[in-house]
Amino acid sequence: MPPPPDNRLQGGRGPAAPRHLSVTLVALLAVLAAPAILIAFGLAKHDGHSAAPRQRPSLISGSRAGVLSPAQLAEAQRAAIAFAHSYAASSYRPGPPRLRSASGRLAQTLARASVSIPATRVGLYPRVTDLRLQPESAGSVLATATIDDGKSPPFPIPFSVQRRRTRWVVTALAGAE
Repeated sequence: MPPPPDNRLQGGRGPAAPRHLSVTLVALLAVLAAPAILIAFGLAKHDGHSAAPRQRPSLISGSRAGVLSPAQLAEAQRAAIAFAHSYAASSYRPGPPRLRSASGRLAQTLARASVSIPATRVGLYPRVTDLRLQPESAGSVLATATIDDGKSPPFPIPFSVQRRRTRWVVTALAGAE
């Protein structure tokens, strides 16, 4: 009769986990950690200087949150985040801004309004440090992104996010209409 299988790792350290279970666990941990890592790097300063702790982007649902389903609110939030980050990235760059999730009309308005960048802003990397959403109706959300360039005081950028057919788009920036 053959001896029973040895269920210990080399060196007698106890039972061995099946290899597929270990690989699955590592993959699951990587998938769960990826969003946190991306958020952390997305909110990190690009100029290499450390600063006081920053608030993470947050979602404020307020008393009107019930007008949107959680799925719709998440879609509006994705559009707001995409717009806010692309707005911050292009705000101190020459030429027309390249804005994600912006309506065609808003993109044209902002392109016409683009001005030269002051010398004191060249080389700075503005970024979104906070994002707040306030649902207004079943198809409209008011958003405010806080932008920080590491030199100037952080400043708010309020904008409207609206549902257009099958997607959410930013339709207006306060003062740019």
